[in-house]
Amino acid sequence: MPLPPIPGMPYLSEYRGVAALWSVSLLESGCQIFTLTKTGEKAMKAYVEPEEVTLMEKATSYLRDRLLIRLLFRLGCRISEALGISVGDIDFNQAAVTIEHLKTRLKLYCSQCGTRLSRTAKFCPGCGGGVEKAVAEEKEHRRRRTLPIDRDTLEMLREYIDRGGTVGANDKRLIFGLSRGRAWQIVRECAGRAGLGQLVNPETGEVRGISPHRLRDAFAVHAVKLDDSGDGLRLLNYIKASEERGAQPQIAFNSSSSYMIQGACFIEGTDSDEVVEQKKRRLRWKDYYKTLQELSPREFELLCREILKLIGARNVKLTKETRDEGIDFYGKLSVADVIKPSSAFRFRPFESFLEIWLIGQAKHYRAVKVATPDLRESIGSVNLASARTFADLDPDKYPDLRIRVADPVFMLFFTTGRISIDGWQLVKKSGIVAMDGEILAAFLADHDVAIIKEEGTKQFSRDAFFEWLKIPMAINQVK
Repeated sequence: MPLPPIPGMPYLSEYRGVAALWSVSLLESGCQIFTLTKTGEKAMKAYVEPEEVTLMEKATSYLRDRLLIRLLFRLGCRISEALGISVGDIDFNQAAVTIEHLKTRLKLYCSQCGTRLSRTAKFCPGCGGGVEKAVAEEKEHRRRRTLPIDRDTLEMLREYIDRGGTVGANDKRLIFGLSRGRAWQIVRECAGRAGLGQLVNPETGEVRGISPHRLRDAFAVHAVKLDDSGDGLRLLNYIKASEERGAQPQIAFNSSSSYMIQGACFIEGTDSDEVVEQKKRRLRWKDYYKTLQELSPREFELLCREILKLIGARNVKLTKETRDEGIDFYGKLSVADVIKPSSAFRFRPFESFLEIWLIGQAKHYRAVKVATPDLRESIGSVNLASARTFADLDPDKYPDLRIRVADPVFMLFFTTGRISIDGWQLVKKSGIVAMDGEILAAFLADHDVAIIKEEGTKQFSRDAFFEWLKIPMAINQVK
């Protein structure tokens, strides 16, 4: 589809470098817009070409310098970000690098009551007093982003690390033990040895040399020329974020190229039999997800109890439908059931003393997202239960739920709906183990729940699923 014209300019189809000019304004302000000229005319030099970056790499004397130039160009990162990369930031399995950017934000507080102030505030919203001298506090605001990296650069990084080129600093192994000034000097010296000339800003006519930031500009312009909308970076971040919380990513990168995407359960020719079987099971997750939405709230609580049994928990109990004190199900998981006992005799193995409480809440939401109040309620309910503090006057409430001071507890939160972004942040920070509808569906699919064989093919059976849940309510239900 042809791009629309820019006001004051002829149609872009008459020019070369069309995509670059149209899209570069959407990039960061550090990218330079270069002059467009009609086909056949020579443009002023405003950015570094990929071939020139290759010449700079060849002009280096050390592997460290070559790696620095390559990362600045191929990741498009700032010099401070490149110098902050540590060995732990590199994911060799996923072929990705996590970049951490430090950005200082100034926060103002009232000197009288400590209330947070806006930069333009004249009166404190907390105490009402005039703001003459506010307390300024500098805090580092950390942003992280994950960037894909090509295999050649990944192997160069591996070789550099194996050679012992990393430097220890602040409990990290930094890739580059360089100061900012030295890194600038390396880039300028390599550009000079490669015979590269000066760059001209077409807007101001300013002439300047090649610096680390010009390599960042080169990355942006080159990406735009390739019509790279940034979808690859967004997809990678989406996949990694999904994996972190145990969710089912809908897509994945093909193992042969990071430029090819596919369905997460697409079976590749190089997949082992075990991986093929896992993908086939996961493909059925939507059948489970649809069935979860049909459950009643009580049936969903029954399902949560059965999930604990699938995990290997013992003495799993389901609480009453009303006045449950915020707890819907609970049980105990013994490490001895997960690993093989150390003794073959009839003595009690040490592993059997390692028991973990699994206490959870079930929320059957269809259209409403789970928010932070629901999660806070769950945390509070478990803490109150640990202290045997119930609103019910019955002193024998949950007689077998007696959590000792040193007992480890996993707080579980299961829902058929979705969890909000703030909710997932609270889950991560608080240590709650949560599963939303999609994760639950994937869990059930992985365990082949309610799978029957028809004509030699495994299929999900809705009738078998409800039969699996068909347990008398009176059994294992506590007061």
